[in-house]
Amino acid sequence: MLRQMILLAVLASAAPAVAQDAVEAVAGPPAVLMFEIRDAHGHPIPARLTFVGGAERSGPLLADTQVAPRDLAIRGNVVYTRTGQGRIEVPPGNYEIIASRGIEYDITSLPVRLSPGKTTLFSAVLTRQVDTSGWVSGDFHLHTLTHSGHGDANMNERIISLAGEGVEFAVATDHNHNTDYDPVIADLDLKAEIRAVVGNEVSTPIGHFNTFPLDPARAPVPADLTDAAPLFRLIRAETNAFGVVPVIQLNHPRWGGIDFFTRVGLDPITGQAGAGYSPDFDTIEVLNENEGWGYYDAERAGDREVGSSRYSVLQDWFNLLNRGHRAAAVGNSDSHHVHVCVAGYPRNFVRSGSDAPGEIDPAEIASNLRRHQVFTTNGPFVTYERQGDEVIVDVRSVDWIVPDRVKLIINGDVVEQAPLADGARVRATLRLPPRAGRDYWMTVIVDGSTPLPAWLTPKAKRPLLPLAICNPTWVDADGDGNWRSPLQQAVQEAAGLRDRPRAEAERAFDDRTPTERGLLMLAAAEGDCPHAVGLIRSGLRSAERATQMRAFRAAERLADASLAADLERIEAVAGDDYRTVALLRARQACAADPDSMTREWLTSAPRSLLSRYGGELVGDLPATIVRAWQVVGYFPNPSRTTLIGRTYGPETDAQATSFIGKDDATVAWTAVEADQDGYLDLNTLEGRSRDSIAYARCQVHSESARRVPYAVGTDDGARLWLNGRLIHEDTGRHGAEPFQHIGTLDLRAGWNDVLVKVENAGGGFGLYLRVFEEGVRLR
Repeated sequence: MLRQMILLAVLASAAPAVAQDAVEAVAGPPAVLMFEIRDAHGHPIPARLTFVGGAERSGPLLADTQVAPRDLAIRGNVVYTRTGQGRIEVPPGNYEIIASRGIEYDITSLPVRLSPGKTTLFSAVLTRQVDTSGWVSGDFHLHTLTHSGHGDANMNERIISLAGEGVEFAVATDHNHNTDYDPVIADLDLKAEIRAVVGNEVSTPIGHFNTFPLDPARAPVPADLTDAAPLFRLIRAETNAFGVVPVIQLNHPRWGGIDFFTRVGLDPITGQAGAGYSPDFDTIEVLNENEGWGYYDAERAGDREVGSSRYSVLQDWFNLLNRGHRAAAVGNSDSHHVHVCVAGYPRNFVRSGSDAPGEIDPAEIASNLRRHQVFTTNGPFVTYERQGDEVIVDVRSVDWIVPDRVKLIINGDVVEQAPLADGARVRATLRLPPRAGRDYWMTVIVDGSTPLPAWLTPKAKRPLLPLAICNPTWVDADGDGNWRSPLQQAVQEAAGLRDRPRAEAERAFDDRTPTERGLLMLAAAEGDCPHAVGLIRSGLRSAERATQMRAFRAAERLADASLAADLERIEAVAGDDYRTVALLRARQACAADPDSMTREWLTSAPRSLLSRYGGELVGDLPATIVRAWQVVGYFPNPSRTTLIGRTYGPETDAQATSFIGKDDATVAWTAVEADQDGYLDLNTLEGRSRDSIAYARCQVHSESARRVPYAVGTDDGARLWLNGRLIHEDTGRHGAEPFQHIGTLDLRAGWNDVLVKVENAGGGFGLYLRVFEEGVRLR
């Protein structure tokens, strides 16, 4: 054995990014890799090994994921080690092996040839490059296959992967389950590496909400409520061993289909919410999953992937801060897997009285979250301090993550930005603009243009750019001891302008930042200010998108016919669909016949725009709701692949009355009635509805051939045919909304056949359908 062992002692800590070129396969029995990962003091530490290269293969590099279930978490080309020491078998080949331990440590990489039947020793030292004293890192949104029922991480793998990524405080948040990591941490002897608390992702029809700490012995909070206020009261009443009121975190509140903000009508321009909303939450997830979903507005993301989000949660957070809400921004991995979505990216750093993970006090963490002593990051470690009219920003990062810019935000506007010098720890000084005694909130964002290494999160749908978002400081600029929100100040100012000359109102508008101008217009429109029309016209002429968008909304609120001509003169901007929608909503509100305008627009607008934003335009447009249906099901949907991948009888034989369905059962068309809101519940058929397909059909009569707008919403994905022609396809997994998709039906004269195929991935199962035309008949 000693003659066969190749010793590779890797004591240097720096390593370049690694190319992922495939190399030739090496035939023969597996190679054996013995490894040891130590810290700068020589102690073995939990860590991650990533294998880059090797031969191209159809399956995972490391197929046996349970070779050492108490010591290793293995997926694909990644091995997490609990102890920093171990032995694994690897297909022979040439690899770049990378040792890492999250965003506070350097990385070590080395080209290695693993020979058939031979043993190679890989030894690495990882040095902690970022001093985070006084702060601990935490991921507040984590799942297991064991208790959430999807993903692939079991309980051991979840804890080992967290330790290997250097996460010090973990919140267990399986769906509607009070999960306790503590027994697993104790069994794995990792109490010195990680502290955990019991949590629950309360997954309801109106959105998902994390709450912690909880009592593992108590039943989960009821998840069927559709109003946030009573739900949040139930959560707050939960008890725990630390004697603290549980934290409430809004999870991915713009994730299509389970987006709390859309369900409660939170305006992405103003931050004003409708029925079912409650401001009684502590934190808001502005970054979700490795990609940081929620950061970008879909219209301003360029060619970046934005997932299912249409609006920026970051902007929602800014809007809420401007209205006086004080929720803290956080970011979490929402990891369900060992490696598909990596735990700890992004993560949060929270103030802590102890730097030792085993001594972290969950009550202190909860308190510091409520005190905004937290920031979220996928790499840069950022703190800032206001000193007079300057803001001093301290940025620390490992040598493989390169932030290069710092931005100063006041009331949601970037008022100054500066480049960052290279280095492990750099400081930047930004100057605050004059505020003339106006109270404000401020924060700092640090980002970079050089992506994090691709091997870190190879399944990510877009490159991960360095990013850190700090929480606000509230500045009482007039020194009266009473901080007033930007909206409060705008309301007071609009009221004060009522009896002032027009020139003074124009000066007040010009002397404001883009966001403050927008708030002034909105306050004037809602506050019976005689200068409202003039202020809105100034906003419509603005070159600033933020100002113009709020001008559109203010015009919609004021609904003054004198603005119609101004709005008609404004042209849509290619590639900015939501600006077009905001403009059209304003035109609707100021038009003499808004219903005719809406119908005309819905029948001529691009399908892509209708699909994304059409629901915002239908408003109170008269519609015929389809309530009488024929339904048949269930049909098999193994691995949720048959929505598109398999055709069943209802698609091919319109005359048949029965079919062979799931479990070889005979299923027949059955008359089913939708409820008063038009929701057709497909869970009411006989049999097991999970992982199933069901069909629903109806007929629509038109006196003449014409094009009419329609809206459909399904839980989960669906396909829709009109007279045998496929006109809509949605492969997403989400709840049903009445205006989920807006499109057009090209009706022929007489009866038209509508067929909808819906899949169920679990939970709710149903659909809505309505036609925006009162002259049609249904059967």
